[in-house]
Amino acid sequence: MNKIIYTSYFGNIKNLPKNIIPISIAGKKPDWYKGEEYKELAPEIEFWREWERTKDNYYYLQEYSKQILDTLNVIQVVSELYNLINEDEYICLVCYEEPWKFCHRHLVKKWLSSYGFQCVEFGNELSPVEYTTDLIKSIARDINTKHEFSDRYTYNKNYVPRTTEILSAMMHEDSLMKWSNHLGFKRINYSSFMEEAANKGTYTHDSIEKFLLHNVEPDYESLPALARSSVQNAFGSFKSWWAIVNKNNKVEIVFIEKKLTCPYFGGTLDCLLKINGKYWLIDFKTSNHMNYKYYLQLGSYAYMLKENEKIDVDGVLVLKLNKNRIEFDENVLDLSLSEHRTFFNDCIQEFLFLTLAFYGRIDIQNKYKRITGKEY
Repeated sequence: MNKIIYTSYFGNIKNLPKNIIPISIAGKKPDWYKGEEYKELAPEIEFWREWERTKDNYYYLQEYSKQILDTLNVIQVVSELYNLINEDEYICLVCYEEPWKFCHRHLVKKWLSSYGFQCVEFGNELSPVEYTTDLIKSIARDINTKHEFSDRYTYNKNYVPRTTEILSAMMHEDSLMKWSNHLGFKRINYSSFMEEAANKGTYTHDSIEKFLLHNVEPDYESLPALARSSVQNAFGSFKSWWAIVNKNNKVEIVFIEKKLTCPYFGGTLDCLLKINGKYWLIDFKTSNHMNYKYYLQLGSYAYMLKENEKIDVDGVLVLKLNKNRIEFDENVLDLSLSEHRTFFNDCIQEFLFLTLAFYGRIDIQNKYKRITGKEY
């Protein structure tokens, strides 16, 4: 049951490969059609006639969901469909309308996709990223307008979660808990420690932004005393790196602290540079540790850059800036290298999987609350 399930229309059957078997889900098939039928997914004639009279698509959607889809067990439906074909064949659910017209097979496609089955219109197969995005869309559409996320990113006036909120919610690390306990044993308050570290990072980012945009050096005396030395070292480390990058390269600043949003999440990238004609997505880090999650975060930015700005990044860099001395560490993904590109594409895909699970969790929590009247 892991194979793609296709959808199409009767007029396109002649273009189907021999191993893709049409199965009619229409209420009444054309006289010439002699293939398999699965009437359980056909619309009821009464609401179909009402829709034919009014062309009210919302009414049709509501009635088809209530009278057909809500009465079916998706696992049983898919099992029965596979019983109509041979093991080496694929299913194609067919009805009358062309792909761009309203048709109940599109509702069936969305229904199957919402349960994790890969269902696509024949001739319009999706990449893994597009497929996962399609699943997110089926869940997130009704959540964004109702759910207030921790950070107020919006897309078309709907709240969307920050990329780091998704990562924090969906990826718990035992090592973080152990480190927090370690701080406690040393009588260091974890929340205060994290706030201080975040402030140092923020001051460093602000200093880099002002330098790159306005060529302004930081006013260290205006910073809190506890942050002053760390920011001075981190910014000095950045300037050392910046001088090296500019020495023998043509460097163009494309974006600095660019806010990005899409229908499902939002975030702010640190820097996008064009170096010798190639786009490099750069993240500045002042933490002491390197973590693969940084590439998941950058994968979300790369996804939004492609969606919003039509930019495909050529390289990814996590630049660690030392807070104790003038020193930097480059963590580079050169996407012209096959292994690097495969890894980064996997990071984008994995982040979308996490986003799908994030929205799925909220959906389950909301349903639980409706059923039980209890908070989750």
